[in-house]
Amino acid sequence: MDEAKNHVENNRKIARSDEDKEKVYQEIINMGRELFISKGSYGFTTRALATNLRMSQPNLYTYVASKRELWIAIRNEDWRWFKNELQRIEDEHDGNYINLFEKMMVFFLNFVQRDYKRFQMMFLISPPPSKKVGPIEKEYKPVNPLEVIKKVVSNAIAAKELPEMDANFFTYYLVGLSYGMAYIERELRIRDPISEPIDENPGPERIAAFRDFILKWIRNQFETPPDSQNK
Repeated sequence: MDEAKNHVENNRKIARSDEDKEKVYQEIINMGRELFISKGSYGFTTRALATNLRMSQPNLYTYVASKRELWIAIRNEDWRWFKNELQRIEDEHDGNYINLFEKMMVFFLNFVQRDYKRFQMMFLISPPPSKKVGPIEKEYKPVNPLEVIKKVVSNAIAAKELPEMDANFFTYYLVGLSYGMAYIERELRIRDPISEPIDENPGPERIAAFRDFILKWIRNQFETPPDSQNK
């Protein structure tokens, strides 16, 4: 009786309809992200994933062939979401490019604060090694959010809102500055003295003041030159 019950529980995730399959796949993605973050690429196992999802490993492998394939699938979903959000911000923006850069940076900083696990998966968790190239990796095409930022930078240069410069390098500058700001803001949220906090009075007020300082500095550096406003 117990064996039959366990069999049912272990295979409850066997999906029938396309809708059911998509729901199970999303559960695999979400739980996989949690385990990658908590265990790392080497500590993570598909056995643990199957156990947490109450499904058999053979059933799991009908969705993802390996933990490397799962890592790729998770990050592919996250990067597509990230790129789409940047594109949405650009599409909805009405104003100068300096304001648009600021909106994109604030989006990134708020994303890191609200969804640090997703940020970790996208930027910090290394890919698991594998001797085989699975179907997801074989068909994988890189998702490059920098394309959106670079396009905005190029348009800003063409509109004379930025001086003539290498659009790639300025894109890297904005991204690097955003990463650095996200790291500092995270440090300013740490209150435990044994973690060597960088500020004696960390907290939301200091984070807001720091962000405001950097964004104002950027604006002062790259505001439209006076002699180009009448062109």
